[in-house]
Amino acid sequence: MAGLVKQLRNSSHLRWVAPALLVDWIVVIVVNLLAQWVELQYPYKRDPAHYLDDPSLQWPVTEEHVPAGPHSALDNYTFWLPVVVILVVGGIFKRSLHDVHHGFLVFMSSRTLMRVVVECLKNRVGRLRPDFFSRCQWDAVAHACRGPLELVKDGRRSFPSGHSSTSWQAMLFLSLYLAGKNGAFAFAAPFPRSGFLQSRLLRFGLVITPLFLGTWICVTRLEDHRHHPTDVVTGSLIGALSALVMYATYYPSPFIFTAPPGGHCEDELSVMDKPRRVYGAKEADERDAWGYAEEGRVRLVEDAAEEEEEERQIRA
Repeated sequence: MAGLVKQLRNSSHLRWVAPALLVDWIVVIVVNLLAQWVELQYPYKRDPAHYLDDPSLQWPVTEEHVPAGPHSALDNYTFWLPVVVILVVGGIFKRSLHDVHHGFLVFMSSRTLMRVVVECLKNRVGRLRPDFFSRCQWDAVAHACRGPLELVKDGRRSFPSGHSSTSWQAMLFLSLYLAGKNGAFAFAAPFPRSGFLQSRLLRFGLVITPLFLGTWICVTRLEDHRHHPTDVVTGSLIGALSALVMYATYYPSPFIFTAPPGGHCEDELSVMDKPRRVYGAKEADERDAWGYAEEGRVRLVEDAAEEEEEERQIRA
């Protein structure tokens, strides 16, 4: 029993664990709390009297296609869906605690980065929503809004679109995560077999499907008259950039494929989809800006062989 515990403690499955990862999670939590605090502040107050004749602000308040809030449709699409995909792909199919952890870290760090940027911009810009005057119920005599305070406050937070940024952060993350696993964007990657599941169009379709969902959520914000087109475009860019930057920090590029020296076809895609070992001088020296340099790729193949040998010893 003691030998088994020692083997597990020294297992290559846990070589990626580093104290700096705890700091990463602390940063995510602190910045997320900062974003929550910013959201609670009252946004910049533009005088509605200057916009009384603006037809773009006269739309009625309508029911949202994709409501926000806890247990809402937006929450299901942009939070629980990525969580389930990470657990299924990383935990069940890949059987990799490393991949599950880094998947969650990338998802939450990109979500937090997106959120703090969006909340700060919303409050500092204070742009009025297209349905602002329906919320405001403007009283020309009192020169003030008579509508519910929270409804009016939210009406001053049009730019950028939170739905758009959240949907594109989550959906682009999903797209990159899946592309790293099935090689859909690595157009130079050879596939070892020619079965039905090796279809490049099938893999590509699976990868871009989340982007259609993200785009649909953005379009609903225009249909519901909750945002101006520039709000949606800017929010989408913020979400997409957040996902791209954080994914590139912890995973190799899903677009660049280089076969490991002496590797077999079965090994090549598995090298590309492994999370980076972002901490540790030896691994850092072996890694290039996007993925793994030649020495790093060779080491990944060697690590895979070591993991198989350790598993055989444990079973024995």
